[in-house]
Amino acid sequence: MKKIIIILCLLLCYTTEIQAQRKNKKIKVYKAWVTMIDGSKPNRINGILYFADEDFIKVKYKISGVYSVNAIDPRNIKKIKIRRKGKVGRGILIGAVTGIGVGAILGYSEKDQFFHTKESNAAAYGVTLGLLGVPIGASISSGKKRFVINGDIEKYREHLKTLQKYTIMPSN
Repeated sequence: MKKIIIILCLLLCYTTEIQAQRKNKKIKVYKAWVTMIDGSKPNRINGILYFADEDFIKVKYKISGVYSVNAIDPRNIKKIKIRRKGKVGRGILIGAVTGIGVGAILGYSEKDQFFHTKESNAAAYGVTLGLLGVPIGASISSGKKRFVINGDIEKYREHLKTLQKYTIMPSN
């Protein structure tokens, strides 16, 4: 009986190793702005970079609450801009927190004055520099990676491996 209990305890300790499925790694989603060559309709498609192949690029976008995937021929593409989804929000947060931290340190390092204590200076500087950090963080993080294609299939194929790194669907 003791052997059975010991074996069951050991099996329970290693249940995480026995699982048949692996945990999925988090998928990074990238926004894409695909500008078409003059004359193509629509002129620009904004959405999520879904798939890239030698023959076409797929962009998932939303129209009137319905998601759609559009396959675009590289000969119709003027340029592609890519940015990770949520990057600007993260930049705003980092800028604000950095500004608050620097402002609090500067305010607390000042001497006490007539009506101002170190704590009130830290709060005032923190709020002020935090508000200044928001647009700075937003402008730093708003950059997009650009790929100029101009309808040239060879330029598209040069950038294809890099574009495939930013897609949701893996390529073969």
